[in-house]
Amino acid sequence: MAIEQIIGKRIKSLREEYSMTQQELSRRINLDPGNLSKIEKGKVLTTIKTIAKICETFRISIGEFFNISLIEESSDRNAILTEIISGLREKDIEQLKLVHTIVKSIK
Repeated sequence: MAIEQIIGKRIKSLREEYSMTQQELSRRINLDPGNLSKIEKGKVLTTIKTIAKICETFRISIGEFFNISLIEESSDRNAILTEIISGLREKDIEQLKLVHTIVKSIK
């Protein structure tokens, strides 16, 4: 996958994760909606300045934006894993051991 496509996919994923339209994100980062559409489709490569504005809008660091493992995984998978991890944080050690045993038994 080309870098334009990876970056575009990441921007679209973030925008959808925050339930934001292209129009709204375009307004917030002062970019023409048509250009944002081209960026999300991987047709053009955006500037680091635009990426910085997007990161500021979503309150993430540029490092988080470029985390390849997050880019490559689907949004659904990330949402499920985040929900599981959040739920596990509240459990005591015995419950965590039980969950660990169950997960290990899944093949």
